[in-house]
Amino acid sequence: MAKRRCYWFVRLSSSAAFDRGNIRRTAAIDLLEDARMLFGVLPVNKPTGVTSRKAVNAVVRAICDRKVKVGHTGTLDPLASGVLLVVIGRATRLVDESHLNSKRYSGSFLLGKRSDTLDVDGDVADVPSSHPVSHRDLKEAARQFVGTITQSPPRYSAIHIDGQRAHDLARRGKEFEMPTRTVAVHQLDVVSASDGEFRLDVECGTGTYIRTLGCDIAVACGTSAVMSSLCRYEVGGISLEECVRLDQIQSLDDVTNGLLSPLRLVPHLEQVSVSPETIEHIIHGRSFELCSVASKVAVVDQRGELVALAERVLGGANSTNEQPDAQPYRSISVFRSNNDMPHETKINRPQSAES
Repeated sequence: MAKRRCYWFVRLSSSAAFDRGNIRRTAAIDLLEDARMLFGVLPVNKPTGVTSRKAVNAVVRAICDRKVKVGHTGTLDPLASGVLLVVIGRATRLVDESHLNSKRYSGSFLLGKRSDTLDVDGDVADVPSSHPVSHRDLKEAARQFVGTITQSPPRYSAIHIDGQRAHDLARRGKEFEMPTRTVAVHQLDVVSASDGEFRLDVECGTGTYIRTLGCDIAVACGTSAVMSSLCRYEVGGISLEECVRLDQIQSLDDVTNGLLSPLRLVPHLEQVSVSPETIEHIIHGRSFELCSVASKVAVVDQRGELVALAERVLGGANSTNEQPDAQPYRSISVFRSNNDMPHETKINRPQSAES
């Protein structure tokens, strides 16, 4: 009897282990399905001393699925902190469109200094000055840098030169020319200036280097400057208060709890709600009609979730008499397919009404 009892004990234990294995496998499958349904933007408060790539890698580890695409909408240097928008899943296809959003920065600069990187992370040296620079001098100089301006980006930057990062070439001592670029500075204010330091508050477009901006203002005043700190506190209406701290992103739940609607990446686009029948047209690549005159729109379903980006067909004629004001459109990026579940977007945080 003892052997028989032992036999049944082994059988029961094996069955329980098998059940536990099934539960683990089922949970793992559910976890993968949840991860692959992610579609949105995770605003991260990047700390100083961390590269943007490392911040993205932390999100990838939390998701635990290498097949889920993850990226960001704009690099923050290691010295800088603040809003880093991490795009997940199909939202990675909205990066180019998100570059139309303005960004807000607060940066501090040390007058009478220079460095090869234009910030305190480089080799900093003193620059003799023939006269003191006042707050008024800096504000007067800053006026010429508002609007559409031409900048020369720092040699130590993430810009690609012949397929290589400029900062990599600079560290290897390579000689190369930095191309100038045209950028937009919407607002620029010298908030304070005292004891050889000044602080800027900037609203600008994508591609603007705040390091260069502060240095150019100092040069216009007859001296030089290096950036000592930088915080990006808003991107396209997404503020620092909405961000998740990087050290709080440890699991898939942390990601989904902080995820915002992908529509937050395109606040400049008009949102047009369409019927399920129109969504079928969009999925199958057919043109459709909308009651809008905008050149580009964000098409949403009746739940307000993003279906596609669409552009107006110029010169197209209205094919129906039911909606005489309707205009023909065609999709340029579709985020929905026939295989999607009815409610594909995992969003635990409500979409802000602010743009």
